[in-house]
Amino acid sequence: MSKILKWLLFALAFTIGLSGFAINATSLNSVRHDVAVEILGGKHFMASKLQGIMAAPNESEIEAKVLHIEQSNQFPDKWYLELEILEIKNITGGNFAQIGDKVKAFTIQSSLNFAKNNIITAQAEFLGDAHGGFFRLNNIQVFKP
Repeated sequence: MSKILKWLLFALAFTIGLSGFAINATSLNSVRHDVAVEILGGKHFMASKLQGIMAAPNESEIEAKVLHIEQSNQFPDKWYLELEILEIKNITGGNFAQIGDKVKAFTIQSSLNFAKNNIITAQAEFLGDAHGGFFRLNNIQVFKP
């Protein structure tokens, strides 16, 4: 990808970031330097403004109560969640929640094996900054119905 195109994409992402939308940019593969950009935001209940310094790579194991579930309008395999943290164990990087916090999260799966009010355990990575963000959940298990 040319340097001019990279700078244009950077300027576009920066401009959108200042407008209050979240930018989630990930490398498509390790050989090429293309970037996939997903704009988060809109009118769902968990819209978040992510600005400032992003969280360093991190991972935690959590136990949480599911307070709310909402399927993405754009991606049928993406689910937005609101959770109450019951227990959190830091694995790497910073710890971005405490017991009792209500947090926003998302997961990518075709269907969910849990429902509202279930207690779940999961690996969680915080994506965001000091102004807010989401936990990306993997390896979700139903702990208690």
